[in-house]
Amino acid sequence: MVESTEMSQSIPHRPTDDRIELATYPETVALTGLFVSPHWRDHNDLNAEAAHRSAIEAHVLPPDLTPDQPG
Repeated sequence: MVESTEMSQSIPHRPTDDRIELATYPETVALTGLFVSPHWRDHNDLNAEAAHRSAIEAHVLPPDLTPDQPG
């Protein structure tokens, strides 16, 4: 069996595995842009904005997962 990286190199004009992932999971592009944005860094509504961009309902994080608490 041919590894996927070897296969993508051996087939001309085949996108790389990373490009296939981005096409399959476009929410990664929206969320990556959100997480690296200086505007949203240390913003209280980051989880709500992430939910909005992913078209899902926002949830409150458990206390052990909040940035202010070690965990």
